[in-house]
Amino acid sequence: MATTNTDTETTREQSTAERAKEEVGRVGEAAKEEVGQVVDEARAQGRALLADATDRLKGEAEHQSQRAAENLRSISTDFRTMAQSTQESGTAVTWVRMGADQLDGLAERLEVGGFDGVVKDVGGFARRNPAAFLALTFGAGLIAGRVVKNMDMDRMMESGRDPGAQRISPSGISQGSEQSNAEAGLIGLSTGPEESNR
Repeated sequence: MATTNTDTETTREQSTAERAKEEVGRVGEAAKEEVGQVVDEARAQGRALLADATDRLKGEAEHQSQRAAENLRSISTDFRTMAQSTQESGTAVTWVRMGADQLDGLAERLEVGGFDGVVKDVGGFARRNPAAFLALTFGAGLIAGRVVKNMDMDRMMESGRDPGAQRISPSGISQGSEQSNAEAGLIGLSTGPEESNR
């Protein structure tokens, strides 16, 4: 009889342990499913955000390319008006007309192909003529640097500051225009070693 009670208790304990294992397994499966759903939702939201940002950027690029096309057409019209208003017919007028034609062609390319078309054109040109592309980008960089420098000089002139005025650097040495520094060097040379030792 004692053996039967012990067997019954052992059987109950085993069945309880098995039920607990099954319950843990079910909870684990449910947790895995929940985590999988959360990961899938996060991926879907990430894709949606990326697609939205890409669409916005493309829309803005298209808008800017259309504005650029309008500006190019306006400049082209100004060039044509300038060429037609002159009585002379020389090389300069021919160049102005050619420039207007080129601007019209670029404006049309922007209107038809949009930003993507321009990017493809630039990429194709870079692949066909890498040396020319590098030379053009280098030249464009030089021109952009010059324009920025001139704009800075214009701002300084408008604010009433003389770009050649003497400035004191943190080291205490005055820095003026190139001409004033050169004059200072000539004056130092003309004083001679006797005066510099005094």
